[in-house]
Amino acid sequence: MKLLFTLSLSTIILLSSCKKDDPDPASCALCTANIVGSYKVTSMLYKQDASSPEFEYCSFLEDCEKDDIYCFNVNNVFIKSEGLSACSPANEDNGNWSFDGSSLNLEGKPGVVTDFSCTVFKVKFDLNSTVGESLKYTFTRQ
Repeated sequence: MKLLFTLSLSTIILLSSCKKDDPDPASCALCTANIVGSYKVTSMLYKQDASSPEFEYCSFLEDCEKDDIYCFNVNNVFIKSEGLSACSPANEDNGNWSFDGSSLNLEGKPGVVTDFSCTVFKVKFDLNSTVGESLKYTFTRQ
């Protein structure tokens, strides 16, 4: 009887200690406050036109461009700064950004947020040189 009680108690303790808390979905909602932060671009999928396949554009970037930091500030100022491996000359940029619904406007260029979590978000920009030409950025929080 003592053995049965000990096994039951051990099982209860084991099962209750392994329970993970579910994150609050509201804390990761797509909104301006949750976009604010520093990111690296971990993917850039380019599509030349409506009938062409997407391909990874990051493979064409210089190594010094691949670790750049993209900072979306609370005052709607966007800053792109050099990462650890700086380009020469420096490849820094800044401008304004805004967000409304699912639309992210970056330096006057409108894009649509297609996926969002608190650690990664994806934005598609239509380039409009040809029908269907687009660039999809994946931003990963740093």
